[in-house]
Amino acid sequence: KNSGLCQINESVEIILNENKLFEFLLEIKRNFLDKRYFLEICSKQYENNFNQIKDFEHFYLSSNALNEFFNQTFLYQLLIKSLHRFNIEMIYFLRFFIQDIYEQTNNLPTISTKSYRGQLMRDDQIDLLKNSIEKSSIRLNTILIAKKNYGEILKALKDCSNGNNYQRVLFEIDVNDIGKEYDQYVIYPITSYFNITSIYYENNIYFIKIIIGNKKNFVKKDFSSIEFAQYLREINNLDQSQKFFELLLKQFPSLNSQCYDGLARIAQDKGLYEISLEYYFKSLDTVSNHLRPFILNNIGCAYDYLEEYDKALKYYSQSLTLMKNTKHQSMSLNNMAIIYAKHEQFNEAFDCFQQSLIIRKKYFPDNHPDIAIIYINLGVIWSSLHQFDDAMKYFHLALKSFSLNHHLNFYRAIIYQNMGDLFLKESQFDQSLKYYQDAFDIFQQIRSIDHPNLSYIQQQIQLIKQQK
Repeated sequence: KNSGLCQINESVEIILNENKLFEFLLEIKRNFLDKRYFLEICSKQYENNFNQIKDFEHFYLSSNALNEFFNQTFLYQLLIKSLHRFNIEMIYFLRFFIQDIYEQTNNLPTISTKSYRGQLMRDDQIDLLKNSIEKSSIRLNTILIAKKNYGEILKALKDCSNGNNYQRVLFEIDVNDIGKEYDQYVIYPITSYFNITSIYYENNIYFIKIIIGNKKNFVKKDFSSIEFAQYLREINNLDQSQKFFELLLKQFPSLNSQCYDGLARIAQDKGLYEISLEYYFKSLDTVSNHLRPFILNNIGCAYDYLEEYDKALKYYSQSLTLMKNTKHQSMSLNNMAIIYAKHEQFNEAFDCFQQSLIIRKKYFPDNHPDIAIIYINLGVIWSSLHQFDDAMKYFHLALKSFSLNHHLNFYRAIIYQNMGDLFLKESQFDQSLKYYQDAFDIFQQIRSIDHPNLSYIQQQIQLIKQQK
């Protein structure tokens, strides 16, 4: 065995955002199809490990998960490789192993001293860690293994060849109630995160002091596979979410409608509106009656993006007719108002927006995102009517709500884009450029470079620079 189980020179990546991906994975129940699919994938991709695959198929026991992990068996190697490459399909099928490790770890004794981990890291990763001191929570895309013996880790680091592009790093993990003892090792749950308190460089080694935490307790129980696919989309892992929906389509025909709806939303997020429509219509073919109005509304949205406004209004109207719940009716009313505004039928637009706003204020507090969305749209109408002060009032009301939640950055970008448009109409070029740039900075983090939003903003920025 090596000095820290996870080899000091193995690749890791840093996860800065506060997603709960692994917490959710721990809550997805296993099903009989998982093992079959897992074995099929292993048989195709890992032919050289045939005997080990057979051993797993016949002899694997949940109660022996930690032994499999610390002996670096086929399962361990496959898990670490999948985590480092973020192969969502393999991580999903390996969740039985992740869950078993987690459950076994819970039953181990808790450490009462500091622990240490050695790691090689790239310069850009070191810079990222420096910028995160006492700010961002950090995760490594691996199960964190450490040791209590500082001298052993330090010696292993000094003896380790770091090459040209890597730096030696020694993590000092403060006393906590999260780490568990297993033989000579300390194992931390896959749901662990850490905050950096200090970094200093001495004798060609970065010494990084961290405080470790665990957010597992804040996740709902019995998270479903379809919710996991939807969550991947919410955190903007669009390609991984797409792969996962496609996987669920193969596994569970009963989820076809939800999977097609998910694939349609992803295509819409990517600006592929024609493809989005194809998926929505597939979803409509199999959707249950109580969900039908929501798919009709989504079809209206796709036609709206394609600037086929008459078709959009048709599907929004159908959706409104079928909506039984007034809270849901507000969604269709809001979307119909947008179409009326685009046709410059402003009285009809205001009427629909006001109906939608009255409904939402019955159900939500004033700073709720669903109310803020209507504020955005009212701002756009006042902007269309060249009523600068009224437009800015509603944009600022919306911005106040969305600034409270960084997961809603998409809407902040939309507001900035509209404020850029508004200042451009007023020939206030510096202000317009500022808000377009703010919108661009957000969109480039959450949308592909060829997405219509980014293309439009880039055009506007160039237009302003030419006029200045």
